[in-house]
Amino acid sequence: MKPDPRIGLGLCAWVMGDRERAVLSWERSLDLVSFTSRTGELVADEQDPESWVALLLLGLAALNNAREPSSGTVDRVESAANGVSYVQRAFKLNNKCSAAALALSTTAGLDGQLPMASKLAERAIQFADTKHHSVLANAERGRLGFVAGDVADAGPFIAAAKAEDGGVNVIAELTLGQIALKNGEFAYRYI
Repeated sequence: MKPDPRIGLGLCAWVMGDRERAVLSWERSLDLVSFTSRTGELVADEQDPESWVALLLLGLAALNNAREPSSGTVDRVESAANGVSYVQRAFKLNNKCSAAALALSTTAGLDGQLPMASKLAERAIQFADTKHHSVLANAERGRLGFVAGDVADAGPFIAAAKAEDGGVNVIAELTLGQIALKNGEFAYRYI
């Protein structure tokens, strides 16, 4: 059945706070659309192209779990690795998915892979299908430009994020604050 109702059921469970049920729904959806090899392992190139949604949601859920402070360090590292793996597989199946590109951009930026992270953020901007994704992708690309040390590169993306976002964009504002501090503009303002 297309679209798979398990995706929607999982989203409903997630919003209602039942994270376990959401993940189980998405795993079941993935089981139903994925092909397996004779050894029982998932074969990425033989995977149904429609499974990218379940992979993305499982990846985002795992990345979300990796940020849970009550979990142990080992569990958080394992969740982050699983999350990145799921999102990478989803991005392989649908490289026009702005949410996958943005998630991968953020994780690559944290790993210090700034050129790759910047390209992924630009891809997220290019294929953003919602205003929210566009704002987040522009803010992330601007932040990555600043982290790379190129303030001139960061400026247009931060400006685009601020222009599209009707309210205050925290990432954009923090990046602008860091740029101002770097340029010495706030040195004596608050003393």
